[in-house]
Amino acid sequence: MRRALLASVFFGLSDFLGGTLSRKLPMLTVLFLSQIVAVISLTPQTIIDPFDFAATSSIVWGVALVLAGVATIAATS
Repeated sequence: MRRALLASVFFGLSDFLGGTLSRKLPMLTVLFLSQIVAVISLTPQTIIDPFDFAATSSIVWGVALVLAGVATIAATS
């Protein structure tokens, strides 16, 4: 429950701030900054929780979808 709440908060913030910043900064800069913020915010969780090898396929799909999303946003700019 807590992870879902945090995910929705991060998604909402990124949606709002991405739109706001993309009016002031180039799109690739906003994409780069968003990825840095994502890595910084997710690093403590990955250090605390042990890696679950049973979830490897889910992680691969998640990474693939993030890359597809970034490519889609970059292609529309």
